[in-house]
Amino acid sequence: MALAATACSSGARTVDERVTDAVITSTIRQRLADDPSLGTASLDVATAAGVVTLTGQLPSQALKARAGALAREVEGVQDIHNLIRVTGRGD
Repeated sequence: MALAATACSSGARTVDERVTDAVITSTIRQRLADDPSLGTASLDVATAAGVVTLTGQLPSQALKARAGALAREVEGVQDIHNLIRVTGRGD
């Protein structure tokens, strides 16, 4: 019991946290793929302790914001790091 508490306090992630992160990542990927304006984009999603990092390229600032908004709506998301690069003219 003390070992588990020590592991958690030292930054180790529990199985539940890893599963939750995997569910968050999967849900966001599906939402991005289902969105008509983003479905063909090549975006990467990573989640650690509920903090989502989005990477990839999109042609406009509006699409970058849309991807971030879709990710933010997912249950369990604590924060978003939207590192998507805008390659075209911004809106």
